[in-house]
Amino acid sequence: MKIISLNCWGARINPEILDFLIAHRDSVDAFCFQEMMRDTGDDEFDPLFDPKEIRNTVETFSELLPGFEHRFATFYGNDYGIATFVRESVGIADSFERFVHLDDTRIRLAVGNEGAHSRKVLVTTLGNGIHLANLHGLWIGGYGKGDHPDRIAQSEKILAAVLPLEGPKILMGDFNLNPDTRSYRMFSDAGFSCLVERFGITSTRTPLYEKPGKYADYALVTPDVPVRDFRVLPDVVSDHAPLLLEIAA
Repeated sequence: MKIISLNCWGARINPEILDFLIAHRDSVDAFCFQEMMRDTGDDEFDPLFDPKEIRNTVETFSELLPGFEHRFATFYGNDYGIATFVRESVGIADSFERFVHLDDTRIRLAVGNEGAHSRKVLVTTLGNGIHLANLHGLWIGGYGKGDHPDRIAQSEKILAAVLPLEGPKILMGDFNLNPDTRSYRMFSDAGFSCLVERFGITSTRTPLYEKPGKYADYALVTPDVPVRDFRVLPDVVSDHAPLLLEIAA
């Protein structure tokens, strides 16, 4: 079984990302996407991105991934969030979403701190009993990807949501954390294995990301997940690199 996690970089739609999905849709069983948009026609909320960049990625990806079902969790307004797509032959047995920062999608954003809006973890239980958690972690202007009390509280809430689940657990996504932070190490302390560290990954960003610091995206698994392979794919379809996890399931 193969799973890909990808931050779609501000819900941009471009030929490269569409070609990427087409190239992998026959071999990949589940996708965890971050920075996804759904067109609701709701003008109540300020846009997170330049209107020219906002695209209906949920609908577009659904059309490109026939034979997949999906769950979409919004955490800013009614249209911006994370989505998990699962092959119908694998199936979705259950799913839930939970706030892990703030608890109101209507909060308007302060200029210069646009990422500090509410956040959720989206947990999808696959037909084989594996719990797949999709995360786009809190961004805080001025703090980079270092520790912050809100990030520590976020990690506590993520663990509270997934640890009680019985069976194998996978947590993937854009954590917006450096690997040496307490906020991140809380997961290994709770029994998760960091595959970025285990497989010697030195960067999860692409050349489109020009800032210092080359970590943001991670895959974490509990010991009962039979990992076969984990790697960062070379495709440049975002400023985040796609992560590919292969497990024996």
